[in-house]
Amino acid sequence: MAKTKEEKEKLLMAEKENITNEENIAESTVEENKVDSAPVVNVEVVTEATQNINTTQGQQTGPSYEELLNIIQQLSSEVQALKSNNTQSPQQSDSSAALSDILSTLANRKSDREVSIVHNCELVGGLTTHLDLSNTSIDFTHVGETRLLSWQQFEECAAKYRSFFERRVILIDSAYAEIAQKYGLPCVEGTKHVLTQSDIAKLPTLSVPELEKFIESLEEADKVTVFNYWLGKCYSREEGFYDRYKMDTLNRLSNNLFDNILLVMNGDNRA
Repeated sequence: MAKTKEEKEKLLMAEKENITNEENIAESTVEENKVDSAPVVNVEVVTEATQNINTTQGQQTGPSYEELLNIIQQLSSEVQALKSNNTQSPQQSDSSAALSDILSTLANRKSDREVSIVHNCELVGGLTTHLDLSNTSIDFTHVGETRLLSWQQFEECAAKYRSFFERRVILIDSAYAEIAQKYGLPCVEGTKHVLTQSDIAKLPTLSVPELEKFIESLEEADKVTVFNYWLGKCYSREEGFYDRYKMDTLNRLSNNLFDNILLVMNGDNRA
């Protein structure tokens, strides 16, 4: 039976409504998928990591700096992803809070850290290696002396007295080798032999072979320290130092630093 014009128009309108409904359903599905695919931040893990960062008698526990920085980078990426998707998920606010907690923890940990520095010179005649910092001053006299600096003091010392580090007048303690590497400063670790106060005390008792072996075991800067110290003792003619055979050995090892002393010992006034 042939359809009337009115019936055809009704059928056409019904088909249009059906197509529109299908398009709306498709759009709704896409939006839901966007929300579901947004990255999920494991805030519990981050919170637990933050809570595990404790300081007990100077010993740090919990994640390292590198691990905390990795967590921060991950959180930052995920927070940005959530923002770019325009989602209103509670994960966004939780991630931001976790990120803030970790940043605060890092700041506190940095301020709690300490660094030990070591004096690498032996001074005589009342001379000192003087370090003048904002909230303290340090005077080193003997080789091997150590001082424990707060993180703020260490950063000030590293900037203000970098030339002392470069000349190896002061060094970073071997326990802080990682920090020394990051700041480009010399460390006790890695030297051939670290000159100590006990080494200086036993110098006059060493035989010629022992003295030569000891000098050869030192870094160049420490050799200079021993040579200068020995020269000072020779001028005062102290026993164990004012020795021709020992000075002959030291003169050879120091590229003739003891020439004048040896000339005086030989009664040669041409010096």
